[in-house]
Amino acid sequence: MTIVRAKICWLNLKPIGRELPPKTPWHWPAKFDDAEEDWTILAVSQEEPDESLCIVTSIKFYFEDAPKHLLRQGSKFKLMSGTNGDILAEGTIL
Repeated sequence: MTIVRAKICWLNLKPIGRELPPKTPWHWPAKFDDAEEDWTILAVSQEEPDESLCIVTSIKFYFEDAPKHLLRQGSKFKLMSGTNGDILAEGTIL
């Protein structure tokens, strides 16, 4: 399983009924700029988000058959609300 570091900045937490980002571990649907399908990622971090609600965390795909080439350095993605498709956060693979 490929594990990479990513910077994730939370933009909109209202669709999930929160004021602060969820503590890890968590999994969320991610829409990568270079992919047609959404892929669920799993994030684990020992850090807390900074004052701008950004966090550097380890991520991997939740499913073994996900396209690992999307986890390359510089790849960008958005975390999506599973219920209504709102963009919750933006991320970049470090």
